[in-house]
Formats: sequence, C-alpha cells, structure tokens
Amino acid sequence: MSSIYRYFFLLRYWILKRFNAALTNRRDKKDLAPYIQSLINWGTFYAIIIYAIVYFENTFWIDKTWSKVGNTEVNTLTFIIPAIIISLSIKFSNFLSRFFMQRVYIRHEMDQGMQYTFNRLLHYIIIVIAVLVSLPLIGFNLSTLTVFAGVAGIGIGFGLQNIISNFISGLILLFERPNKVGDKNNDVPCDV
Repeated sequence: MSSIYRYFFLLRYWILKRFNAALTNRRDKKDLAPYIQSLINWGTFYAIIIYAIVYFENTFWIDKTWSKVGNTEVNTLTFIIPAIIISLSIKFSNFLSRFFMQRVYIRHEMDQGMQYTFNRLLHYIIIVIAVLVSLPLIGFNLSTLTVFAGVAGIGIGFGLQNIISNFISGLILLFERPNKVGDKNNDVPCDV
C-alpha cells in the first residue's frame, strides 16, 4: 500500500516538474500555473483517498455496519462519500470563482461588489447541489426532506429566526448594493 502512495506522489512530482518546465517557455500562460498546480495537488489527494477506499473495501472498519437507520446501513463509507463529494464541490466552486469567473468579470467590467455577490451565489448553489447529490448516494431518501422542511420551517420560525433573517438581509444587501466595496462610512470610522 505504501508503495502505491509513493507512485502517486512520484507521478504528481513528475507532472508538476513537466508542467513547470513547459510553463517557463510560455510567459503569457503564467496566470494558469497556480490553478493547474492546485488541481494536480488536489487530484493526487483525492486519488489517494479513493484508492484507500477501494483497497480497504472489504476490511472491518469500512464495511462494518455501525447501526441501521430505516433501510439504510450506517458504516464508514456513509460519512466518507458525502465528505469527498462536498469537499470536491468546494474546490470546484473555488476554482470557478478564482479562475473562470475572474475572466468573465474582467470581460464585462464588473465592480468588486457584484463580483463578490456572484461568487457567493455560485458557491451556495454548488454546495446545495453537492449536498442533494451526496444524500441519495448514501441511501437517504430525498422525499423525507419534505417532512424535514416542515420541521425546519417551525425551527426557523422559533429558534433561528434572527440568524435566517440576518442571512437573508445579507443576500439582499449583496444584490441591492447600497454600499460598494471601497465606500467610506462617515458615522463609523471604517471602510467597506
């Protein structure tokens, strides 16, 4: 098993070395370097995690059922698979906001406040989609979310009203933009 890890890291080292050698010849593509290096590093990390899951698939700590909730058996993979999917979606969201969306913003000459608004909205949408994709993969029936939504509605109505109100107010401020990045507040000594 440890030799496979060495092969993953040697392959990563070789790819990064070849990439850096190719990049020195192209000065105009220098802005791509951090993104591609990050993708290679995270790709190596996830490849090792997936290989470890496949390698230890029939061992007691991955395959052992801890408990049973309804028809779903709860085991180690019940926690690992959603964690991998959600962390991959976070990395994907960061990659989109830092690389792809920056080019769109420059092309359309958007100010910083609007850029931040779109980045947050994109991030929230990607995370919600990742959670909705990861839940059925572990055996969670999405039709039970209707009951959960009713319970959450009551919980929000009583206990989390202030927090949800502040979150929605923040989204409204992001879209209305009464204050822009760089504005100065005369009442309180601070910059936005």
